[in-house]
Amino acid sequence: MAKRVVASDRLMQPIAHFSHGVRVGTTVHLGAAAGVDATRRLAGTTVGVGDMTAQADRMFANLRIALEAMGGAWHQIVRVKTYIVDWRDLPAYSAVYARQFTAPYPTASTVGTWGFPLPQILLETELVACLDATERPMAGTRPAPSGPSASGGVSADGLHYCTATAVDDRGA
Repeated sequence: MAKRVVASDRLMQPIAHFSHGVRVGTTVHLGAAAGVDATRRLAGTTVGVGDMTAQADRMFANLRIALEAMGGAWHQIVRVKTYIVDWRDLPAYSAVYARQFTAPYPTASTVGTWGFPLPQILLETELVACLDATERPMAGTRPAPSGPSASGGVSADGLHYCTATAVDDRGA
């Protein structure tokens, strides 16, 4: 199956040997998305101070650009994995995430990391989108959670994506 790589002058050029994303068949994999513009200028208003909200907003805008360049749409995202440098920034990231996605949610995970190649970057995200029909079999089976771990599962292209999160089956 042919592989197509993301190319856009609206995104920064990668600083290492990777691409922002690839499309293989009807599946799009995007990664290393950060809150920088095409010139690698970090989002935020104060030089030297990390702004999680500004970086997360810009990062999701970059992901939209890359996904659209690959022929995808935002509602086709099935998995989001975000790496965060400082857990104290999680509430700010979660607020931005909540503005980006609506039910039925993609599966999600958030992972702590030591840092990134560009100084002052607070987060990076990778995602998977399936451009064919998707099912969200877990939607509606439990009370709706909120935030980045708000989905029980998504089936797409013969695969099942799930969020690893605690579930209280005692009816609480």
